[in-house]
Amino acid sequence: MTARTRTRPRTIQEAYDAMSGWYDLLAGWGEGLVERQALLMLSAREGEDILELGPGTGRALSALAGAVGASGRLCGVDLSTGMLRRARQRLAREGQVRRVAFLCGDAAHLPLRASSADAALSILTLEVLDPDGIAQALAECRRVLRPGGRMVAAALVEGKRRRPAVRLYRWARDRYPLWVNCRPIRLRPLLVGAGFHVVDAASTSVWGLPVEIVLATSPMPR
Repeated sequence: MTARTRTRPRTIQEAYDAMSGWYDLLAGWGEGLVERQALLMLSAREGEDILELGPGTGRALSALAGAVGASGRLCGVDLSTGMLRRARQRLAREGQVRRVAFLCGDAAHLPLRASSADAALSILTLEVLDPDGIAQALAECRRVLRPGGRMVAAALVEGKRRRPAVRLYRWARDRYPLWVNCRPIRLRPLLVGAGFHVVDAASTSVWGLPVEIVLATSPMPR
């Protein structure tokens, strides 16, 4: 009889699959404030079609389902099948699963038609990607959004390195890059560089780390 061993994750996708069962216990309480602020800034309306990048276990999708109502449609795109499974289970328990499309895919290559969404949401997702991936994901969001469509993104941003939380996070990220995989980014310049118009921004924190939440709109045709 051989000893039973666990397969260690080799990619970020596999790490999120492994975390999916207990992710809410670890991160839910810390990310809740960021989610609420991002949803408030997005101001989803009845009948809208809304895309979420990296919906995780579906907490934001649950709130959005109530906001868009029976005439609205939601789409969550995530690389992790484990996270999507949890999200689907959450929406099923709430009787909202039929109005949500759960797609396993890459944010840099969204399997959606151009100008098919009224709004897009990304909460602590963009900074998981490398710089080229962020640029491609934002370009894809701009393609999928209708002219004047809204984009709300929340991301970790650079903080003062002397802060204990920032120093601890940097240590953990260097030591466990698959599990602690968010790298702080410069959110507003990235959105502007992708052709979005920044409308509003707010600052908050999660686990003592600085977070920026930005509302932007896709350009109108000239």
